[in-house]
Amino acid sequence: MHSTAGAPVNPVFLLADAGIPMIFVTFPLMLCALVPVILVEAWVGRPLLQIGFSRSTWVFAIANVVSTVVGVPAAWVATFALEFIFWTTFGRVIPDKGWEGPVGMVISTIMGPAWLGPSDAYWAVPLAAMVLLVPSFFASWYIEAFVLDQMLDSEWSVVRDTSFKANLASYTLLFAGGCVWLAIALVRNR
Repeated sequence: MHSTAGAPVNPVFLLADAGIPMIFVTFPLMLCALVPVILVEAWVGRPLLQIGFSRSTWVFAIANVVSTVVGVPAAWVATFALEFIFWTTFGRVIPDKGWEGPVGMVISTIMGPAWLGPSDAYWAVPLAAMVLLVPSFFASWYIEAFVLDQMLDSEWSVVRDTSFKANLASYTLLFAGGCVWLAIALVRNR
């Protein structure tokens, strides 16, 4: 502990209002959702790829592990970079445009979901997690299509379309889960 003018300064307290890097929220949640996501995507992908369910489960398991470990952090980094550019470019102008209050907080969360600022907005975390599903979807779609292409003898167009439809199904369920989480947060904290 250091001291300034005789008062102790604890670095933990200084960082208490640093905000929330959402990767620490979304990555564990995506790991928890991995098994249901694999099963949904295997079920959707099996008839499109014309393979058995066990083979479909295996290839989608490998593809989803890779897309979760690589794609979710990559999507977060890309979103954080865009967020940084947005707020450093336009951030000073937004309060002048009347974006304060609840509407401004919602817009701020949607425009900056990768790293939430210190706030008492109980709904901001589930909303940001839902917004982060968008870049994660695109990262998962392309990464999984690439992995599936390496593991299967199907044509690229079939693999790409199958990966899109499988991810659309699983991310629709993840988004529905986010809606439930957001609704619970809103109801509990009225």
